[in-house]
Amino acid sequence: MSENKFYQLKIADMDCADCAAKIEKYVRKLPGVKLARMDFVNAKLSVELQDSEINLDKIRDEIKKIGYSVAETAQIQKTTLIVAGMDCPDESRPIEERLKNMVGIRQVRFNLIANKLILEHTCPIGEIQNALRQLGFESVLEEHSQQRLEQTFWQKHQMLILTTISGTFAIVGALLRHLHFADVVNIPILLIAIITGGFHIARKGWKEAINLTLGMNFLMTIAVIGAMSIDEWSEAAMVIFLFSLAQLLESYSMDRARKSIQSLMELAPNVALLKDEVGETLVPVEEINIGDVIVIKPGERIPMDGIVCSGSSSVNQSPITGESMPVEKNIDDEVFAGTINQKGSLEIRVSKAFKDSTLSRIIHLVEEAQAKKAPSQTFVEKFAKYYTPAVVSFAVLLTIIPPF
Repeated sequence: MSENKFYQLKIADMDCADCAAKIEKYVRKLPGVKLARMDFVNAKLSVELQDSEINLDKIRDEIKKIGYSVAETAQIQKTTLIVAGMDCPDESRPIEERLKNMVGIRQVRFNLIANKLILEHTCPIGEIQNALRQLGFESVLEEHSQQRLEQTFWQKHQMLILTTISGTFAIVGALLRHLHFADVVNIPILLIAIITGGFHIARKGWKEAINLTLGMNFLMTIAVIGAMSIDEWSEAAMVIFLFSLAQLLESYSMDRARKSIQSLMELAPNVALLKDEVGETLVPVEEINIGDVIVIKPGERIPMDGIVCSGSSSVNQSPITGESMPVEKNIDDEVFAGTINQKGSLEIRVSKAFKDSTLSRIIHLVEEAQAKKAPSQTFVEKFAKYYTPAVVSFAVLLTIIPPF
């Protein structure tokens, strides 16, 4: 089965909204066109084609028939990147702002739980990965994500170690300062707390500054620098420790969510016993087609959705449906991927591809729900976009104007 193709066409000689609506309506009705959407402001028509039925030359010819011409054409690619270190909205916002300002980026979406960046673009993917690298994020194509190397102990626990050191030295330094120890003793201790707790924050803040995507990390960096400049070392150390601790906790909560998704994905086995004219063969579930027959032995997990065509058994469906008791399954009964066959052997005729199974849909819905932003989150992000530069500008003016 051919995959749909996406294109973006620049329309010439279009100067009104009625023209845009006319083109969109006309193209949408063409056989083989699944979707047509017109961007009147930029004079761009986005189309999704079922390439077995229609091609791009046919679209151009049809647009000419109604009095318009196509100035340029670019194929829209849909790419999913796995981005390392993307754990919170504060980190995704600079990425979104940077990418949306690039030529050739049509849509940017995030899935923080899965560390995914979902893109629709016409520019080379290498340019996008370079832009991410400039922001301090390494990325890899989703289909190559299994080839990534395992993280070292330091990479896994770096933030925990640095935050622990920062907290320890911040508390010790604050106590020494409270007991009126000499600055020559407590300032170096507090400085260690600031450096260890603020290293990753300052690095992100610097990236935000040079890319003009000011955020919380930049604000915290200049706040700590300001506190040190007025000799408030203990306050600077404690603030940077608490902020680092907040980021650590947020990272841990995200990791727990990722592990929950991963545990769902591991419910269904990745191989199945396929039965055909030759006999029974163990094959990957991705190679099994709708209508094939698979054999499930007692005690095994069911790898794919299907209909029982031979045998009877009881099936534990609690991982999918939440039912506390096993359910009896006989011929023509439906079974789901991820459930557990118990006492009898079953032969199942596959009714859905692995990627369309009930379990896969549950995982997809969870990821989709996480990716959607609440109205309050959308408002806060828009507010922060203007609030951060405004606060920085006000602080600079407050520093410069009064002395003069």
